[in-house]
Amino acid sequence: MGTERRNKKQWESLFHEMDQSGVSRRKWCEDNDINYHTMSRMRTRMAKDLPGKGSKPSLEESRSWVRIAPPSPKGTQDPSLVYTLTIEVGPVQMSIQVSHDLLR
Repeated sequence: MGTERRNKKQWESLFHEMDQSGVSRRKWCEDNDINYHTMSRMRTRMAKDLPGKGSKPSLEESRSWVRIAPPSPKGTQDPSLVYTLTIEVGPVQMSIQVSHDLLR
């Protein structure tokens, strides 16, 4: 693991790549040889610099829903196909499994 210094543009690119990867942040950092705590710290620092970011969300904002769609299967209608959504918040992890036939 190197001590490579990155500029703001490089961090933003890494955040985007990580968000689009479909794996947990911890796993993505491990796969890309980036210290997880450094990545988290930089993401927090940069979020505070964005307009409207860094402050605690209002109660109304914290109760909003986000739609999450599983990837569409490529040419398969296999009813045994199961998708797993894993949510990590701090030390807490929750996984939800949904079978393909429930998504129709």
